[in-house]
Amino acid sequence: MVTADTVLTVHAIEATAQIERRDKDHQRTRLPSLELTLRAAFTCPADTTADSLTVSVSDTHRRYDLDKDTETTSFEASLRVPAEQIAPVTAPDFCVDDGPADDEGLLLPGIATGQVSLRCRDAASISSVHFASVVIPLRLYCLTDRDQDSPADRWRSRKSRVRRQASVAASSS
Repeated sequence: MVTADTVLTVHAIEATAQIERRDKDHQRTRLPSLELTLRAAFTCPADTTADSLTVSVSDTHRRYDLDKDTETTSFEASLRVPAEQIAPVTAPDFCVDDGPADDEGLLLPGIATGQVSLRCRDAASISSVHFASVVIPLRLYCLTDRDQDSPADRWRSRKSRVRRQASVAASSS
């Protein structure tokens, strides 16, 4: 959790990802796209109201306009960060062929940094901007044969199949 002056506090929720087993000689692992969640708590300075919040991780960012009629003091934002925006990780003995099973996963304490900016505005439309950042933890799990039949994997498989069918339909038109 990181606090910027007393106006903005940011907390990152531990993300998770599954990776496939790999050859022990390949120490670097490319991560899949990740769903990352940041929580922000804020209190604008006296005589100002929260106007907007911008959340970014790597090259992915999203701006949220805040409702001036409510007393919003916290916000949770989730961003899907594409795989190509996240650097490969090195985990030499994790999830390697013929390696031990590991149900606990591997915690990587900082795979990316999340930034949040809060814009506060007064009655004369003069604004102040407050920033905070936080390191995002990721817990890696090794995809095993038993995971192939999990509900999450069946959902991903069905989603992938629908995308392929849509792609084939689009290319044949």
